[in-house]
Amino acid sequence: MGAETAVKRWLRTYRTEWILFLLLWATYAYFYQSTHHNEAARFDQMRAIVHDRTLEINKYWWNTADVIHYAKNGSDHIYPNKAPGMTLLSLVPFTALSLGLSALRALGLPGWMYWHLLTYLTTVFTVSLFSALAAVAIYRVLKQLTADIYLSGLAVIAIWLGTLAFPFSTLFFSHQFAAAMLAAAFYLLF
Repeated sequence: MGAETAVKRWLRTYRTEWILFLLLWATYAYFYQSTHHNEAARFDQMRAIVHDRTLEINKYWWNTADVIHYAKNGSDHIYPNKAPGMTLLSLVPFTALSLGLSALRALGLPGWMYWHLLTYLTTVFTVSLFSALAAVAIYRVLKQLTADIYLSGLAVIAIWLGTLAFPFSTLFFSHQFAAAMLAAAFYLLF
């Protein structure tokens, strides 16, 4: 009974943060943007790393125009022209989701649905998740600075739903991912 009471007290204490987090994360998860060249370059490299154990995307380069051709020893090596940070940080959720969805694929899930689910869920569990967590971190900073939970919550909602932070939280771009990491670093330094 003591642990249950402690959990209830903890949830009651951080109720606003939980509501804010769930509101933003659910809102971001509602939208699915599919993939274009930017996202495809990153997903192709994660696919090459996980399935082929290489950084080269030679087998998948037709999927994106955001590539670099590097000739070495008479052969063409193709890489995405994106910074690798987000790709490497997203490997863990991509791999876990890929393994989980592979079981569904073995049960007859069509290949196109597998890839759409994989890209959607990877985006939700990386960019969208970290953006919502960053919003909560900034809310806590604002709450401490202003001592006003309503103004702090309104400011966070206005920024995370009323600026480019919103659409970038639904895309597998590094823009919002980097912004979320900066917000988290600011919170930790504060």
